Amino acid sequence: AANGMLVPIEVEEVLGVGAVIAEFPFEKMRVCGTRVTDGRFAKNDLIKIVRSGIEENEGVVGRSKVKSIRAGKDEVNKIEKGKECGIFLDPQVDFRVGDDIISYRLK
Repeated sequence: AANGMLVPIEVEEVLGVGAVIAEFPFEKMRVCGTRVTDGRFAKNDLIKIVRSGIEENEGVVGRSKVKSIRAGKDEVNKIEKGKECGIFLDPQVDFRVGDDIISYRLK
């Protein structure tokens, strides 16, 4: 009976951290203009948007997945620290300029 009550613990491993520096409209989507400050972002990564000043759930505004990444006009699979890019999220999340964007995977 005790085995049925055990809940697996999911730990987030941070893969990359960035700052939202711009917002761009693209067709019916919003593109998250991002400067990568640590690590990397890759296509299909899980992401969370974090806003300072919000105490609920450690400031997490929303969670999503990286649909695609654009560096300039080119679509890329991965973007590294120190670079800027446009990140398309699916599903859309209510991000703002000044938010942090964190890429992670569940262990």
